Amino acid sequence: MARDIFRFKQFSISQKQAGMRITTDACLFGAYVARHTTKRGACLDIGAGTGLLSLMLAQRGIGPITALELHHKAAE
Repeated sequence: MARDIFRFKQFSISQKQAGMRITTDACLFGAYVARHTTKRGACLDIGAGTGLLSLMLAQRGIGPITALELHHKAAE
């Protein structure tokens, strides 16, 4: 049974209606991008899904961040 809420230390993501659930690969990619992104400038997350990447960037103080998601249910 898959979990509907994915918990990190500083935030939680409800993925009940998401088409693609959070995986280890997504967490590793988010950590890599957050580590290798400078704090200057703006970030654009196209196809944000549950917003994992945007939240990980915000957690590191990177911003401003604009996240776009076509499917309302995933973003909700």
